Amino acid sequence: MNRFKLVEIRNFLKTFNGNMKITDGSITIKDKIKCRNAIIINLLKIVWNGVTTPLIYPIWYLFRTKLTPMIYQNTSWQEILKLINENKTNEAKKKLLANGKFLYWIWTYSDLEEPMGRGGLPISYGPNTFWYRFKYSAIRNPRFNCNYIDFRTEIINEVETIIDTRNFHYMHKSYGISDSPDGIYFKWMRDTEGKCYFIYEDNNKSNLFYIGYTGMLYDDIGYSGGRFETGYRETDGSYLK
Repeated sequence: MNRFKLVEIRNFLKTFNGNMKITDGSITIKDKIKCRNAIIINLLKIVWNGVTTPLIYPIWYLFRTKLTPMIYQNTSWQEILKLINENKTNEAKKKLLANGKFLYWIWTYSDLEEPMGRGGLPISYGPNTFWYRFKYSAIRNPRFNCNYIDFRTEIINEVETIIDTRNFHYMHKSYGISDSPDGIYFKWMRDTEGKCYFIYEDNNKSNLFYIGYTGMLYDDIGYSGGRFETGYRETDGSYLK
């Protein structure tokens, strides 16, 4: 299957648009429209982040000694990171916004962990210098904090499965991501804040396509860590499990 024919993407658009008009469960057409619009905004943000982060991150890095105490006034980077890891993103955002919208905006371009230390830079990635921090935070993870705040679900408490043909005994590999089960799955979800999300994946021996809030595999309910991602990758290899 030639990736340039966009077979998986065309199948997704056909399936998604068809399902937008159907309401079999508690997730309404209005919910789906809101989710679709949010996805479009997220895609535009990814483009914007990729353009602006290499320009703003150096400013953050140069002035981080002065900015960090102001950004984390009445809180700390440890508390914010803990809230994000627990999927309490709204609470984390409120604490940061309490110190002003400008400082929050600067924070979205900064390092999520240890802003005065290694900035979350793994030891294996290189020494704690501007260039390695820049490659990790501004190039590899454009606007890293924005991704975790705006692209992440709260705790999922409702799932509506539309398609699930996955075979967990037949897996596909692609460099840089976890191995994926063969098949297609399409699910709508609702979190504890009442917001709706979806995940769609089409994994086969030729290509891997995914769009939506990834991470929902075996245990959807109560899963913490669903985050918006999209990708279209060539399959490097397949194996029986």
